[in-house]
Amino acid sequence: MEKNLKTGIIIAFIRETKHLKLKEMTGGDFSESQLAKFEKGETEITVGKLFTVLENSNVYLDEFQNLYNEYEQSDEYNYRHELAVAYAQKNIKVIKEIQNFWEEKCQ
Repeated sequence: MEKNLKTGIIIAFIRETKHLKLKEMTGGDFSESQLAKFEKGETEITVGKLFTVLENSNVYLDEFQNLYNEYEQSDEYNYRHELAVAYAQKNIKVIKEIQNFWEEKCQ
């Protein structure tokens, strides 16, 4: 699926799930028709407008990313999380295992 269309579908899903109007989502910062067209994949919006929509719908960027990724965490996210936990526990053995795993995977 085209990225812009997928993003628009997710924004429409958020709006409908939260029972918000287009006007509430745009906050008057840009036209409701532009957002409606974006939801249908007919046009694009700027990153700034996307952030406005997310802010006005009380959705954090990581929540949006989870929806975009269909609730699957990326390998990079999992790597960072595992590494952070091992570091917090000062577990050098696990840190080395993670390092070896990713070095082999990236070759």
